[in-house]
Amino acid sequence: MKKNTGFTLIELMIVVAIIAIIAAIAIPNLLRSRINANEKAGLGDIHQVDVAQTSYFASKGTYATSFDDLTGANPPFLNGTNWGALRGAYTCTMTGNATGYTVTATPLAGSANKTYVSNGSGEIVTTE
Repeated sequence: MKKNTGFTLIELMIVVAIIAIIAAIAIPNLLRSRINANEKAGLGDIHQVDVAQTSYFASKGTYATSFDDLTGANPPFLNGTNWGALRGAYTCTMTGNATGYTVTATPLAGSANKTYVSNGSGEIVTTE
């Protein structure tokens, strides 16, 4: 007589249930980690613009009024080309004049929870 080998339907259902439980625990943590990474990237972008503005002011005696002023200088004060567009999960905008500037990183819906704003005072303000 030949013995049947393999898994029963009950055994397979138990394995699927265990995998579903593990996934239910892991997926929210993964999503939280991704949001944290996006927020750190947005904060890093704001910091880069602050450093570039400080260097620009030290060199020119005035603040840059647009990202093009910072990226188009020779040598550039800010590396990259898409500063006025979507950068990862954030859109960066900057307004400025000769005496000051404000730069804002606004997240795309669902990609991050925090908006970052800097006005050149050395303090980056976070709003949720």
